[in-house]
Amino acid sequence: NHNRSLGVVLPILKRLEKSWVVGCVEDPLVLSDIDGWRRLREKTDLPLYMHVPPLGGMQELLHGLADGYIIGEYCGGFGDALHRGFAYSKANIPSVIQLTGGTLVTAFALHLGAVLPRVAHTITLDDNYVEDLAATRIPVIEGCSPVPEGPGLGVDVREEELERLVNRPPREKPRVLGVTTLPGGGTLYSVGFPNLESLMGYQEGTIRGHRFELRQDDGSEEFARLYERAQREGSILEAG
Repeated sequence: NHNRSLGVVLPILKRLEKSWVVGCVEDPLVLSDIDGWRRLREKTDLPLYMHVPPLGGMQELLHGLADGYIIGEYCGGFGDALHRGFAYSKANIPSVIQLTGGTLVTAFALHLGAVLPRVAHTITLDDNYVEDLAATRIPVIEGCSPVPEGPGLGVDVREEELERLVNRPPREKPRVLGVTTLPGGGTLYSVGFPNLESLMGYQEGTIRGHRFELRQDDGSEEFARLYERAQREGSILEAG
């Protein structure tokens, strides 16, 4: 996730090229590594997509750093999405619309995608939410969704559900423990996701055979002991 170097990423992408399920790769390199992006694009067959271009998106386009660019979320807002989306389309470069939310956000993304000439796909994550404000969900049929045709965004809002969600007390952030099992049998415990590069001295992807899982708080004494210790010490490395 835009935190690695060319020497680490290229061998991984060469292995991923052999898989038919890999359609593209987002942010494989540090975003400011201009030369690395250009060289990686020359050496891999997988399309590369850049999110939050550090120079604004146009300079990256002129330097040929990516095969497509993500617009919308974290990228300057909807005005910027329109500006860059039309510019990329003119250059025959696709955009990916990323807006995280439920059906209302999905409807907006579909309307935006219907306006821009060249859009690869949208990312809204609406399938990750059980609760939704809309009366009906937007269907996905063979990888495509219809643009809603009703007034406004084209979807009806359940006002009673909106009122319920507004008045709902904030949820407490759950306690989770990151558990990284290393190839030699050791186990690294951390609060949430660990920064493996700072802890191990190697970039993620260079250590083959390690596994990672997030362990939810199960109320056990063992979890409480490990969580409190990791919170106090930063991380715990136990031998296998």
